Amino acid sequence: VLFFLSWNSFAIYKDSVLISALRNFITTELQFQFCHPFYTNWSRSDKPYVNLYISKGDKVESATKNTYGSFGTNEKAAKERAAKHEAEGHHSFIYKTYATSSAELNERFISYSEEAKCFIVLHEFFHHFRHDLELAIPYEFEEAIGDVIGNYGATEFMQHQDNHLRSIRKQTSKNERVYKIINVTADRIDRQPERVDELNRRCEKKIKRILTHADQFQIDRFNYSVNNVYLLKNRIYSKRNFLLKRLYKKTDTLADFLAI
Repeated sequence: VLFFLSWNSFAIYKDSVLISALRNFITTELQFQFCHPFYTNWSRSDKPYVNLYISKGDKVESATKNTYGSFGTNEKAAKERAAKHEAEGHHSFIYKTYATSSAELNERFISYSEEAKCFIVLHEFFHHFRHDLELAIPYEFEEAIGDVIGNYGATEFMQHQDNHLRSIRKQTSKNERVYKIINVTADRIDRQPERVDELNRRCEKKIKRILTHADQFQIDRFNYSVNNVYLLKNRIYSKRNFLLKRLYKKTDTLADFLAI
């Protein structure tokens, strides 16, 4: 068991037990050995990591060569770059996250519910899995697989704990409802660019309705103003999700899914 120092030693003890159990699930059930630290070290900063996404103003399509630009924890620099792109008629989206493939502990991550921690740890595990095995997987498939593993790997991990199992199923349901709205809205904007503002407003209202009583992690992840680039960023996770979910459902276990 990993022990962390915190103002609330009992809560952190529970977190250490959960994370150790998840690591054990990954190494024993999924037969994966980590080559790098994985949720054992604390981040040097509790500030969120900042990524900037840029899209065209009339399409859900990137306006830059790279999917996103990473600014570390420098939100000011991201805002300055975003303003330049907006002046050119592009849409910008500054996404702040406390959960990355660096797999470091921070106070925000610790504050999330157990079902959210399960989702995050299993999602980030897949990035390490792909990297260490040098799998040639397109980025949008990598992220979508990570979310399928986060949703249904968490269910598999918690299948003998009824209370958490109900919470995980509720979390998965909310995630998938958001994915569906993002996919439908992005497709409609691509077909009807003249309705872009209207469709984005409707999408935002629907997502906010889903996020009522949502987990803090889901709020941190999805509760932003919706524009084309919000859809672009989140469609990376949602576009292939249901295809990959069907593939997962044809297997008996997460280990079988990873072996495909």
